[in-house]
Amino acid sequence: MAGCRERISIRVSLIVEAVDEFYGRPVSGGGLRVWIEGARPAAVKAGGYYVFLNLPGERAILHVEGPQFYPQRMELDEKMLARHQKEPLKIRLLPNRSYPLPYHATCAEGHAPAGSVVMAYNHAYEEPLKLLEPYEKGADTVLLYHPDDMDLEGKTLLIQKKDGHGQEFFRATKKLDAEKNRYALSQPLADSYKKIGTKLYPVYLSHADKNGEYYLPVSGVHTQKAAFSFWLAENGKTGAEVTAELESGRVNRIDLH
Repeated sequence: MAGCRERISIRVSLIVEAVDEFYGRPVSGGGLRVWIEGARPAAVKAGGYYVFLNLPGERAILHVEGPQFYPQRMELDEKMLARHQKEPLKIRLLPNRSYPLPYHATCAEGHAPAGSVVMAYNHAYEEPLKLLEPYEKGADTVLLYHPDDMDLEGKTLLIQKKDGHGQEFFRATKKLDAEKNRYALSQPLADSYKKIGTKLYPVYLSHADKNGEYYLPVSGVHTQKAAFSFWLAENGKTGAEVTAELESGRVNRIDLH
C-alpha cells in the first residue's frame, strides 16, 4: 500500500565482552576492534560489550584486535551464537610486548613456530580447581570449584587424571549456574574424569608472531623459582610437553621448537 513503510526487524545475534586476561578487567576503546566477517559493525556499549545485530547465517567468524594484545580469531557455530544472544561471550585478550606490565612481572619469551599457540601452566599453582562431580566423556558441561570463586568464563584450563596418564585442554565458555558453578564447554572432552584425584589448572596463553617470537606474562608466582610446563599447538594439534623453571620477577628466555 502506498505510504506504508516496510517493517524492519532488529534482533540481537551476539554479545561479546572483551576482558584483559592479565588483570581481569573489561576492555573497550584504545584502538580495540571487535568485528565479524561479512557483518555490520557492532554497537559498542559501556563496560566493554559489543552487540551484533541481525547476523547473516548460522555461523560467524569473530575477530578481536588491539594494539596491546595478540589478535584472536574464533569460529562460532549456531549453538554458540544462540547461547550468547542474551549473555555475553567473554573473550580474554592476551598481552603482547606493548602491554604495560607492572614492574618485576614474571614472563617467558622465546622462539616458537610462527603462528603457533603457546600454552603453559604453573606446577605449584596454589589454589587448584576441582571437579564437583565426575565428568562423563562427551558431556558439554562441567561442574567446577575454585576456592576464591575465580571467574572462569572464557578461560583455558588443563585437566589431569590422578595417575598422570591422561590430560587435555579445554575452554569454559559460559557459567550456566551461578550457585553450582556449572560451565558450558567450547567442545566436549575426549575422555571421562573422576571427581576424586582429578586436577585442574589455569593455562597461560600466548601466540608466536610472524617472526617466530612469543611473549607470555604469568601471574601467581610467589617463590623465587617455579616449574612450568609448556606446549605448542599448531593446526589443532598439541605437541610434546617441555618443562622449564621460571625465575620470579624477570623475563625468562624459553625457546620452544
